[in-house]
Amino acid sequence: MRYEKLPLLAAALLAAACGNKNATRSTAGAGTSTAGAVVDTPAPTGTAVLRGVIKFEGTAPPPDPWGGAGNAECKSLHGATVQLVKVKDGKLEDVFVYVKAGLPRGSYPTPTEPVTFDQKGCEFLPRVFGIMAGQPFALANDDKLMHNVKSPEFNQAFPFGAKRVMTLSEPTVMATIKCDVHPWMRSYAGVMEHPYFAVTKEDGAFEIKGLVEGEYTLEAWHEKLGTQQVKAKASATPVPVELTFKPK
Repeated sequence: MRYEKLPLLAAALLAAACGNKNATRSTAGAGTSTAGAVVDTPAPTGTAVLRGVIKFEGTAPPPDPWGGAGNAECKSLHGATVQLVKVKDGKLEDVFVYVKAGLPRGSYPTPTEPVTFDQKGCEFLPRVFGIMAGQPFALANDDKLMHNVKSPEFNQAFPFGAKRVMTLSEPTVMATIKCDVHPWMRSYAGVMEHPYFAVTKEDGAFEIKGLVEGEYTLEAWHEKLGTQQVKAKASATPVPVELTFKPK
């Protein structure tokens, strides 16, 4: 009888080991209690700010031909070209700016307010956006035709008028979103574990609030122009950061 219990004991030990491995992976960056158990510790926040502007130096490239111009059901919904390097008065739009390094250890609450996403004129709107991992992702289709939304985590059909709430759970910069029906359609999501990110508008400006005062590494990402990094100090009265992209 004593030897008959050995396989059961081995299986129990193996299951416990696997369970501990999964717990460690899912709570990376969290603290531990005095008893050694893994706990999810909220990260400290503050009132410091990072702000700045993303500039473009040189001559902006011409618009690209729009991929849907030869598609019978889409060609009347959009112009013949698309400008992916949007520059106004030397300022660059659609740049995703986020804190890459320097944050204190701990977790941040997931927002309950959804990030909205549309399919209109055979394009995704917005083209560049940020979202926290697990935050509601509200998708709709305003076009009177079939689209689909294919992300690294789901592939969902969208007939006209469809509305669905999904999630992006795996942090990544940047997650590419596609439409298998109309392959030129693209969108790029910065899926973050923290709320410290922004996307520039036509004035090129960004502001990231709620930080603990200190030095951070900022990264700026652009679809066509690549990435840049800079060290910046967050404070109540920060020195504005400037990053300049050039034609490739």
